[in-house]
Amino acid sequence: MNRAAKVCKRVGRKCEKLYPPRPPKWEEPDMPEDVRVAFQAMTVKDMGTINRPAIYAAWSNEVKEQKAANNGLQQAYHA
Repeated sequence: MNRAAKVCKRVGRKCEKLYPPRPPKWEEPDMPEDVRVAFQAMTVKDMGTINRPAIYAAWSNEVKEQKAANNGLQQAYHA
């Protein structure tokens, strides 16, 4: 019984090596200082998509693209 468990574990480790590595979990990157200053200067009225400062809007869109790319990797891994 003990020998069968060892063989099963060994085969399991060999099979894990055949699969691609798991993609990393997505974590939101830290906000750069210049974007942080623009974000802190925003009012509640500016929070809408029309009135956002350009630098904050560009950073926000880049973060959304990174998150979408990571979600694609996660879905492809689990498919």
